[in-house]
Amino acid sequence: MAKIRSTLDIVMEKTRDLSLSESDRADIRKKELEDRVRGWVQLFLDGKNSLDDMKERVDHETAAGLDVRSVLRREILGRVDPDADVSGLVAAMERVLGEDGSIVTRTVEDYRAELASGRESFMSAVRARLASRGVSGKAVVPNLNADDEWKGHVASMKDRLVAGLLASQGDAQR
Repeated sequence: MAKIRSTLDIVMEKTRDLSLSESDRADIRKKELEDRVRGWVQLFLDGKNSLDDMKERVDHETAAGLDVRSVLRREILGRVDPDADVSGLVAAMERVLGEDGSIVTRTVEDYRAELASGRESFMSAVRARLASRGVSGKAVVPNLNADDEWKGHVASMKDRLVAGLLASQGDAQR
């Protein structure tokens, strides 16, 4: 009578002669490190861990021979939201990585100034569009948050900001 096998038995039988290449193993280790670092940053931002806890983990991983500093730098810079408070991320850069966080602060301030000036020009454009449709007056206040063009402009500005930060930090490492 035929033996009834589980799916796991079949999979194990089919894959027993397979092994991972060294590059596959390196990719897996890199992904696991990125996931751990992402978790550390999230725990810090949630207030569940301190910067000292994060620094201790970075020191431990660095002692194990892993390039955790560049991964942490990318994670921190990738989380910069110019519409939110970035002081925690700046503090992490300065205290954990020992790097100058003022570039992040300056870049965010420049973003906010550019956004404020862009807001006025977009408001004028929306008012002109409304006026062309017969809607005008002192009580008319355009809702930029409902304007697709404005949303696209803000999204592209944020993307440029993060890309610029990542590029500037990459240059600083060389």
